[in-house]
Amino acid sequence: MIDPAAASHLDGIGSVASDVWLDGQGRVVHVEQRFFAPDGSAIHNTLTLRDFGAPTDVAAPGVVAG
Repeated sequence: MIDPAAASHLDGIGSVASDVWLDGQGRVVHVEQRFFAPDGSAIHNTLTLRDFGAPTDVAAPGVVAG
């Protein structure tokens, strides 16, 4: 599911393809995304993660009714 705020910036994108690589411990170490426009143009993003530190506890943020 795409976040509505992010989706508002994807006008004109025809499709999105993503590939994710995991290491032996199940951590994301590499991501490639390709955004294809109907006219045939594309954007290719690459993210590489390394030098992981100690695990950190993370809690989901609270939801504020409003």
